[in-house]
Amino acid sequence: MSTDTRKFIIKILDKEYPIESNLSQERLLEVSKYLDEKFSELQKVAPMVPVGRLAILACLNIANELYDTKTAFRKKLDDYDANISAVIAVIDEVISD
Repeated sequence: MSTDTRKFIIKILDKEYPIESNLSQERLLEVSKYLDEKFSELQKVAPMVPVGRLAILACLNIANELYDTKTAFRKKLDDYDANISAVIAVIDEVISD
């Protein structure tokens, strides 16, 4: 990731926001599209909710997704560690015999 920041304009709920970022333009477009989709989903189910509150709800939903992903990742790592330990135990047993 580059440390050079550039200016971009992203669009969320049909409103443009100027930002500075060190992300690539492609990555920033992907992320802003994802965020726009999250806002749009919330706005469909709660059309009268102000944008500021939608932002908090979107953040909570995205944080929940991240938490679930990190939890699943940690579980996979724990499973891999357990499998590696089991393989090492078998190898140790075979070597010591």
